[in-house]
Amino acid sequence: YTYPIPYEMSEKYDCRRYGAHGTSHAYLAKKGKEDFCSDIKNERIISCHIGSGSSLCAIKNGKCVATSMGLTPLGGVMMGTRTGDLDPSVMDYLCTCTGKNVDEMYDIFNKKSGFLGMSGVSNDTRDIEEAIEKGNKRAKLASDV
Repeated sequence: YTYPIPYEMSEKYDCRRYGAHGTSHAYLAKKGKEDFCSDIKNERIISCHIGSGSSLCAIKNGKCVATSMGLTPLGGVMMGTRTGDLDPSVMDYLCTCTGKNVDEMYDIFNKKSGFLGMSGVSNDTRDIEEAIEKGNKRAKLASDV
């Protein structure tokens, strides 16, 4: 749940992984127990919430032990319009290269990246699959990532 930053900073500023889609993951854990595991104390489930916002959750004995999302919904796996995890220096590098400020770059990372930004087609994977069938290389790249 924590980041590899100085412990005092993590505690003082509540800087940790909060995750997302908790209700979805809780439902999947319950359903997984019902369908596949009679004893919740011995269950191990990896649940996937896949949509425009996406997250993965490792569940052991009915409790989340790891999640792909971090402090904000920007972290984790690539999503419809969000980057997912990035090297922290990418923000500074792109601000320097483009002349954009941090707020503008956050807007790009949250609303114009992910499947949409990579493919140039859409944030909807159905549209991306259709573009791949038509030979769109950027759509293929987005799908491969």
